[in-house]
Amino acid sequence: MPVVSSLLLAGLALLPLACGGGPTEGEVRTLREPHRSGDGVRAEFRQEFRDGEWVHDGPARFWDEEGRLTHVGTYSEGLESGSWQEYAPDGSLGEGPYEAGERSGEWTWFHPAREGQARVPAERGTYSNGLREGAWQRWDASGDPLPSVNWAAGERAR
Repeated sequence: MPVVSSLLLAGLALLPLACGGGPTEGEVRTLREPHRSGDGVRAEFRQEFRDGEWVHDGPARFWDEEGRLTHVGTYSEGLESGSWQEYAPDGSLGEGPYEAGERSGEWTWFHPAREGQARVPAERGTYSNGLREGAWQRWDASGDPLPSVNWAAGERAR
């Protein structure tokens, strides 16, 4: 009997697919994905069913194993797009746009926040196709300027 029951249950599980019960074009869902360890949420994102597959499209948030927020942003057509915030374990923060899945345009990286104080920029510059480009301004944790650093195609220029 257990084999028959298993086959019956398997058949019932496939029934919605055979009867057109699968996702429909344009259907939207929000998923909360757990960490591999099973403890806590790793990601929360919106997906839309397009051309036979689920595509990330809309707001997304990601957390590390300790439950700290690591990334907040938006997907468009399955790629990071628009404004994103990226948090490091030490409390530092990066803010800037993504275009077609790559960091693009002006980004600002901040020193870790101090309780009761506004964030202090650590560096600011431009990304092109996901790589640092041109002169990047820098500041120490007190907000005093440091010498700028030049970048070319993601490599620190000498």
